[in-house]
Amino acid sequence: MRRTLSLALVVVVCLAGCSGGVGNDAETRAPSSPAAVPTDDPLEHPPDGLDATGIDDPFALADAHTAALANTSFTVRQNQTLTAANGTVLVDSTTTTRIASDHGRTRSTTNGTGDVTRFFDRPVTRVEGWYDGQRHYYRGVGPNGTAVVDVVRLGTPGQRAELALEPFYLGAETVSVTPAGSDLELRLRGPAGNLTVGGERVEVTQATVTVRLTNEGRVEHYRIEFEGRLADAPETRVEGVETVRYSAVGSTTVERPDWFDETRGTTDEPRDSADETPE
Repeated sequence: MRRTLSLALVVVVCLAGCSGGVGNDAETRAPSSPAAVPTDDPLEHPPDGLDATGIDDPFALADAHTAALANTSFTVRQNQTLTAANGTVLVDSTTTTRIASDHGRTRSTTNGTGDVTRFFDRPVTRVEGWYDGQRHYYRGVGPNGTAVVDVVRLGTPGQRAELALEPFYLGAETVSVTPAGSDLELRLRGPAGNLTVGGERVEVTQATVTVRLTNEGRVEHYRIEFEGRLADAPETRVEGVETVRYSAVGSTTVERPDWFDETRGTTDEPRDSADETPE
């Protein structure tokens, strides 16, 4: 009886040993899942309206920029040049616009010849602007003194990207999308219909556009190089460049200028908004 129990214990111990051995081998051979590798490729999660092959929804891409700047202050610096085929410089201006977080107040400064200089009945080389959410006030400084005009216009100054780029998004013949660090860079080629440059309407016949975007679709800067003809003088061939850069997003401050209070009540008669070009 004692011998039978001993044999039974040996069998139990052997079976237990074999069972443990099989389990250890199975755990050793079990495939392991590789750890997730973080990626900084912005094409992994592109903004609305964009994918790795190009623009799949031009309106959504333009709206993504607007949405990214909603309820946010920012500063826009715009450079525009427009030159006729005979070498005459039609537009050469630099405008810096600071926009409050509610987009209801803006201050701007324009140097050179541009859109806002046409509001004055005298030559001006520098124009300071103030927008209070309803009306636009411009103070022009030139060789013949200073003048202030009160103008009714449509739109908030400085919100140009979605308006300027949307036609190119729609009409691009070729589009390339490449990562640029944590951002994306778009390169577009093709005509885009009409483009307003410093108050001059241009029928664009060929353009190259470079746009730097964040992964949420906010435009950081863009450059448009174009050729075309003046809409009001089709015989005049022109070429030009427009560059726009956004900065100080969320940290721009906007205060009413001192000259506004000093000259209030002495402005010229307001213009009819129907005669003005929307921003």
